[in-house]
Parts: sequence; structure tokens; C-alpha cells
Amino acid sequence: MIDRIQSHNTLNGFRFSVAEFALFILIVFPFGLYYFLHQKLALALIALGLICNFSMIIIFGVRSILRKEKGGNQKDLFNKIKREEIDRKHPKLLTDTLLLVITLLIPFLLFVSVTIELTWFHKNKADKQGTQRD
Repeated sequence: MIDRIQSHNTLNGFRFSVAEFALFILIVFPFGLYYFLHQKLALALIALGLICNFSMIIIFGVRSILRKEKGGNQKDLFNKIKREEIDRKHPKLLTDTLLLVITLLIPFLLFVSVTIELTWFHKNKADKQGTQRD
């Protein structure tokens, strides 16, 4: 998995990968904090898991930046010649990308679905209680 993360960071550029996953942390953290403060520990743990996943990618990216490793550029992904070169050098790129996306997406989707369910459940429960009093 480490090789896949480092390959992703290298191809996308270390700074881009660090910024991308730092943004994800900024998005998820407030939700995790909210759930923790409201004693919804399962949801808080899901958010924490996401943040830990994102943090690992950031750590590898920052380490590569500090080592002054040469990374890719987002523009290369849109250049046909560069893209063909990337495909030759990384024949399992699509598989690796899908694996990374799925491993990061599953906890996120779980987080979103539970949030929606809890919101919907509490709203419907409150609506039912309100109509029962009338």
C-alpha cells in the first residue's frame, strides 16, 4: 500500500497530494469534532479513521518534499505524450488508483450514509412525536 501511495504522490506531484488531502482533513475534522462533542462516538471514530488515512498520504508527501524528490506535475496528466509515458512506466496505475480510491472512499461513504440516516431518522422521529401530540 505504501508503494501505491508514494506512486500516487509522485505522479500527482507532492505538493498537490499534500494540499488535496489536507483539504479533505479540513472538511472531515469539523464533523468528527461535532460528533465527538455530541457523544456520537461511532461517527466520530469514522471521521478519525478518515483523518488517519488522509494523514498518512500527507506524511509521505511531506517526507518526499523534504527529501527534495522529484515528483510529477498535474499538467502531465493532460499531455498525451506524457500520459503514454506514464502508462508505460506504470502499467498497474489504474488498478492502484482504484484500490486507493476504494480504500479511502468506503469509510467516507459509510460516514456520509450514517450521517444522512441519523439526520433523516431524527427528523422523522421528531415529526412523528409532533403529530402524536396534536
